[in-house]
Amino acid sequence: MAITRRTARFNELATRTEALLAEQGIVLEPSVIDRLLNAREEEVAQLLGVAPRTALGFAPDDLPQTIAVEVSAAIAAQAEGAPTQVPPAT
Repeated sequence: MAITRRTARFNELATRTEALLAEQGIVLEPSVIDRLLNAREEEVAQLLGVAPRTALGFAPDDLPQTIAVEVSAAIAAQAEGAPTQVPPAT
């Protein structure tokens, strides 16, 4: 089950990611940012053998910066003609 912005920590990370992307002139639908964060949390949860909500507690404060850099790089690569991938909607 996907974590939503009703969870304080998730909302904090999502809001910060949106702000960092907006500073670069990149505006994404909130659902896209949510999918990116959920995909990251599910990866971490699988590695740690815990639930995604538990993994959220381990999310570093710089996760929004990391995601913003990855999104910027994906957009730049796409502009150059390279394929990109966004996690599927859940």
